[in-house]
Amino acid sequence: MKPSVHLLLVDPLGSFCNEVPAEEQQVVHDGELCVPGAAQDMERVATLIEDPNLFDKIWVFRDQHPWLHISHPCWFYTENLEFPDPFTTISLEAPKKGYALADYKILGTAVSGEETYYSVDPEYHHWTVRYLQQVAKRVNKEGHPPHTIWPPHCLDGTPGAMVVPCVANALLEWSETRRKVVSWIPKGQCPFVESHSGIEPVVPYPKFGMSTGWINMRQDMVTFLLSEMHNADIVVVAGEAATHCVPATLDDIVAAFEEQGVAMNFAQKCVLLTDAMSNVPGFEPQADEFLHRMALLGARPMECDEFSIAIKEPNRLA
Repeated sequence: MKPSVHLLLVDPLGSFCNEVPAEEQQVVHDGELCVPGAAQDMERVATLIEDPNLFDKIWVFRDQHPWLHISHPCWFYTENLEFPDPFTTISLEAPKKGYALADYKILGTAVSGEETYYSVDPEYHHWTVRYLQQVAKRVNKEGHPPHTIWPPHCLDGTPGAMVVPCVANALLEWSETRRKVVSWIPKGQCPFVESHSGIEPVVPYPKFGMSTGWINMRQDMVTFLLSEMHNADIVVVAGEAATHCVPATLDDIVAAFEEQGVAMNFAQKCVLLTDAMSNVPGFEPQADEFLHRMALLGARPMECDEFSIAIKEPNRLA
């Protein structure tokens, strides 16, 4: 009997995959955070999807950000009304006396040095401080990456938020041939939290600024995905980037199954396509750590060609 094979594809989007000259990126809103090797990764993924009998279910996570977002430069500014540069890390300096949120100092560290920043809207200052406090707890407790400023990317309605053509066309053909629906799961729309993971944001959503209905609808999608993962025999994982959104998403799925006591069972189903996910430069250790901890749980790293051969050999991936 043929195993049930699911593809879990993270952020096959223009902002991460399209090579656009630096001076044009924020004009055409595409390629703003292009990951070296991502375009080739997605061509390999598209080739796999073009075999209509390979995958029985396809899940695609899509980053979709508003321009005003806590991970974009426009959220913070200095006394001189300057925004932080991309890749600035943001942290907090506690007041010397007391714990008033208004007295916390927001610091940005970049190659050019350290700056003090303010929230672009005074209304958001208290939330921003609370958010950075929670991020700091995760940094200290889990080794989670610090809050990082990214170039505005995957902006709603722009080319950067669109699935790259080779993958989009392959998905349409798969859906038409198999008479099945691709399951799309959006992430990143809430301006108040970073959402590397397609399952959970870095900290819980605030109780303002987003409708309860939207949060519940998104949670229903995630609950459905987790229930379907139980039925999969093999879960093939690909996407961008191997340093951020892919590990964050898979880590959260593993954590959800861990609560049910079956984390290792899920991990042992996973095939990580190592030539279908690439690294954001400067963050390579995060990808190495991800692959190592997943391998310890029983996940199998493979290249796309190796997987194409293995899936056709009885019991090779059982």
